[in-house]
Amino acid sequence: MERNEWGQQTEKLKSIAQDAEEKLRRELAGHLLLVAEAEKREQSLKQALAAEKLCVYDVSILLFLSYGFQLGIWNYKYAESLATFCNPLIFVTVLLSA
Repeated sequence: MERNEWGQQTEKLKSIAQDAEEKLRRELAGHLLLVAEAEKREQSLKQALAAEKLCVYDVSILLFLSYGFQLGIWNYKYAESLATFCNPLIFVTVLLSA
């Protein structure tokens, strides 16, 4: 009789362990899916940031060119070098305050 009770308890514990393993596998799969989605979003945001930086750079070159035109300097390379080494936001602030 005692052996039968041990066998039943062993089977019950095996079933509980299998259920816990299955639950852990499902949670891990869900977590991996969320991580993959987060990585895709991160990559998308990095691409958007790079595009915005390029737009800011292009706009800053145009601003420096227009400022150069006002001063009589018609040099694209000069405007490009200013845009590269100066903070465009500071330039815009200075330009708007003048």
